Amino acid sequence: MSEMLDRIGRRSSQRPKVSRDTSLTNGQSTELAAAPTRLSSTDAAASIEAKLAALPEVTSRRSVRIEKSLFESLSTFCQQHGITIETFLEASYIASSAEPELQSQIVIEAQRRMEERKQAGKLRRILAQLNTNA
Repeated sequence: MSEMLDRIGRRSSQRPKVSRDTSLTNGQSTELAAAPTRLSSTDAAASIEAKLAALPEVTSRRSVRIEKSLFESLSTFCQQHGITIETFLEASYIASSAEPELQSQIVIEAQRRMEERKQAGKLRRILAQLNTNA
């Protein structure tokens, strides 16, 4: 029995030492990474709530309908830049707000598109009525 214990002891002492993986802590010291575990859960929750309060509040999910031909290119563009369509829309609005002439051009294009969508909706409704009466 003591022989087996000696072999186990030798194996553990011969294991190579492995350095700690800091990829999840972005190279921060383990002392900083372990700090949240030292806080009580109420302190940690209060800290998180304070950080969250400093960030912009986001509305609940909204359905955004986008023209099919533009959706593919817009999705690809956003994926290439690591952003979402929603954040691109927000940033575009903020950027255009700083340039009234650009914002005016965007509004004119949006109004044109809105009229096209209304026309398409009317045509779909008429077609549905014709199909139900046939």
